[in-house]
Order: sequence, then structure tokens, then C-alpha cells
Amino acid sequence: MTQIIMAKVDLTIPEQQVIGEVLRAFASGRFVSNDLMHTLLGYGIRDIQKLCHLWGESHWSELDDEQIWLVGAVFDTLFAYPHDRWALWYRYVHVSPRNAERIFDKWNYLTVSDDVDQNDC
Repeated sequence: MTQIIMAKVDLTIPEQQVIGEVLRAFASGRFVSNDLMHTLLGYGIRDIQKLCHLWGESHWSELDDEQIWLVGAVFDTLFAYPHDRWALWYRYVHVSPRNAERIFDKWNYLTVSDDVDQNDC
């Protein structure tokens, strides 16, 4: 069987901006309430707002493991939880939800350590 190896290419600046937009959308509290956010993630709106600030101030690779986990948890919650607020999406994010997910998938791939044996997944 042929194994396809993908090169890890960093996010472009526009892609980084999209992830920031998604984080800010989630931090708005318009998609998931603060109480529910805290129940689902263990973090509230202020925590997500701090993450938004960190995302905008530094390169994503400078985030610690907990912050990286939280970015992933925000995307998972936003795209998996039935919030039924998609009509608000374009107030916060300038690309479609599908394109935002594609960018997140690229970022998520970048966060996987090179020393993890992909055959174990």
C-alpha cells in the first residue's frame, strides 16, 4: 500500500484571520450561551475572549497545549452542537462554514506532532 505523506505547510495570514474570526464569533455568546459554553468546554466567554486576543497577538505555534485544545474545542462545539444560529455566521466570519472547517482541518493537521506514528491513529 502506498502511503501519502503531506507536507506541513503553515497557515496563510488570511487563514489565520479566519480562525480568529471563528473564535470571536464563538466568544460573542450568540452561538452558545456562556453557561452552556462553560458546561460543554469548562471555559466561559471571558476565557474564549482571552484566547481570541492571544490568537491575534502571536503565532498559533506559540500557544500552549491547553490553548491549542481550546481552539479545537471551540470549532468542535461550534460545528457539532445544534445551536441553529447559522444565520448569524456571516456577521462574524467572511468565509463559508465549509471553508472555515477546511482551514481548521489544515490547522489541526499542523498541531499533530511529527513524532506520532500515523499508523497508530
